[in-house]
Amino acid sequence: MVAQDAAVGQTVIDFAACSFKNDRAILVRTSVAWPSEVWVIRLSDGAVLAHNAIQNAKQLVDVIASADGSLIAENSGQWTGGAGNGAPATVIRRLSDGAVVTTLDPSMGVLGFSSDNKVALVGVAPWVAGTASHLGLVDVGTGHVLWRYDGGDQLAGFFADPSGSGFAVLLQPVNAPGPHPSVKVILVSGNGSSTTMPGPYERP
Repeated sequence: MVAQDAAVGQTVIDFAACSFKNDRAILVRTSVAWPSEVWVIRLSDGAVLAHNAIQNAKQLVDVIASADGSLIAENSGQWTGGAGNGAPATVIRRLSDGAVVTTLDPSMGVLGFSSDNKVALVGVAPWVAGTASHLGLVDVGTGHVLWRYDGGDQLAGFFADPSGSGFAVLLQPVNAPGPHPSVKVILVSGNGSSTTMPGPYERP
């Protein structure tokens, strides 16, 4: 069990990642509006393998975990416009030892990791709801931007290629009406090359 303290206040604990293959789950506690603690849990017996309090919690907007539970990204509050109080960098960290893998500009936020953890899909400019999205693909090891999207549409969702470094990125018109608007799909490979599918498609 985690978070057994009696006075938990305005908190919620949620799964950031769950990997049966690696026998790991990542749990993140959000206190009020900030990610404050991270647990690494072994699924087979529920053992807590690691537990860390996030020191600069109020400077972050969220924590994103890789699907296998080996990496987390601590996204600076500056990515969502909190320029005055955001962390000075968005940090990708290895959970096994807490080491920093790479740092990104604080105006960038990690959206998700590829299945092989070699690249990450990111927002490359402060995120503003209801406006066009500025997206990128970055090399996790170096932080180098391999691909960018600066068109007029907004992110509708994405899917990681289960067998490699690619993503399928779904884009929709800004403020598109209804729960299932038409989307275009861009396939982005781990080397930064991209292909726009014929489409459009109905958003799932």
